Amino acid sequence: MRGPHETTKEQWYIEFVDETTTTEERLEQLLEKQADRSNVINTRSGDLDVLLQYLVETGQYESTADATRELLFKQLADEYPSLLETYVDLKNRHESDPLRNVLEDE
Repeated sequence: MRGPHETTKEQWYIEFVDETTTTEERLEQLLEKQADRSNVINTRSGDLDVLLQYLVETGQYESTADATRELLFKQLADEYPSLLETYVDLKNRHESDPLRNVLEDE
C-alpha cells in the first residue's frame, strides 16, 4: 500500500549492448592480462591424460600438448567460430600496434 508521504519514484533504463563489442572488450582484457599469467592449461584428468598419451604413442601427435592444442582449437572452431574470428582480428591488431609493443617491452 502506498501512503500520502511516499514520493519515491523509480525509473528503469534498458541498455542494448552489441554482443560483438562486449566479446571484443572482454577478449582484449584477457589478452592484455595474458602476459602476466601462466599459459598452462591443466584439466587434472587422468582419463584425458591416458587418451592423449595414447594418441601420442600411436604417432597421431608429437606430444600431449600438441594434441590438446589441436583438439581444442578444432572444437572451438566448430562450436564458436565467431569467437575465434573476433579473437584473431583483435590479436592481429594488438600485435601490430608499434606503440603498444614499445610500451610492453619496457
